[in-house]
Amino acid sequence: MSLMTSTTDLSPQALAGAPRKGSFDARWPDFLVIGVPRSGTTTLHAVLDSAPSICMSAVKEPRYFHSSDDFALFSRRVSDTEEYLKLWAGCAPSQLKGEASPTYFLDPCCPAAVRAAVPLAHLVVILRNPVDRAISHFHYREKRTGKSDLTLDAAIDAAESSRPGDYERRYLLQPGFYGRHLRRWLDYFDAAQIKILLLERLAGDFKKEMEGLFEFLGLPVEEVAALEPMKRNAASLPRSRAAARLMQAGLARRLVRFLHAEQLAMSLGGRLLTKKSNYTGASTADRARLFSIYRDDILDFEALTGIDTGWLRRD
Repeated sequence: MSLMTSTTDLSPQALAGAPRKGSFDARWPDFLVIGVPRSGTTTLHAVLDSAPSICMSAVKEPRYFHSSDDFALFSRRVSDTEEYLKLWAGCAPSQLKGEASPTYFLDPCCPAAVRAAVPLAHLVVILRNPVDRAISHFHYREKRTGKSDLTLDAAIDAAESSRPGDYERRYLLQPGFYGRHLRRWLDYFDAAQIKILLLERLAGDFKKEMEGLFEFLGLPVEEVAALEPMKRNAASLPRSRAAARLMQAGLARRLVRFLHAEQLAMSLGGRLLTKKSNYTGASTADRARLFSIYRDDILDFEALTGIDTGWLRRD
């Protein structure tokens, strides 16, 4: 089976007239960007939100379809249904409604939850070389938050020995098993409802990749000409040890969640507490270790999707 072959018209517009089981609230989103962290989802959210035909949720990463707060590392999960649906209160009826919660792809509970609420939704997954993704995550989480002084090699050791519910440690490696995660989603959704983007291709030919995404969503590709690539959520480091301690403080996180001030905290925190990271990647040994971890899953993903990612040739 290949995700690249489908003759069925499953665009949001075509599905809008399809019969639905039971009642359907039109306030639900038409599409979800479901993954993955450190692969360009923040940038993709911003680009899509700038398109006239699209209205993205007022809060990025609402994480509504998660069964618990385990995946909400800093921002608050929007768990109330009415609050979730109000995220598109300002959208025009003609606009497609979307949201981006990159941890949906990883959570075993999410495919069934999304299927139950929006069975005809379109799903967008943006991926990158899992070795690069893990390295980026290491620099972003371990260094930016000051949570650990571990080397990358030691962090991989910790991630491999982590407990099943230790999500912060599992974030280093687990998001990169794309074949494993994709198979779960295909148990609940038609392959034609899933669009896979590769960050490397998006960076190489932004217009072409976005035109493919707009065709998938049933939107006029003419809008792509006015879109510009943006860079969001780049890797950064704490400005000082005091900044690192503040960013990892449990009390500060709980206060931000209580005040529903996640967006403000992320904006101000990024400007006041962090500085640009100049990391150069990882050692040859670390890359080789990560490649050995992901190799079989990359092969499975390519066989499943029919996509030649090029990741095997690079490493």
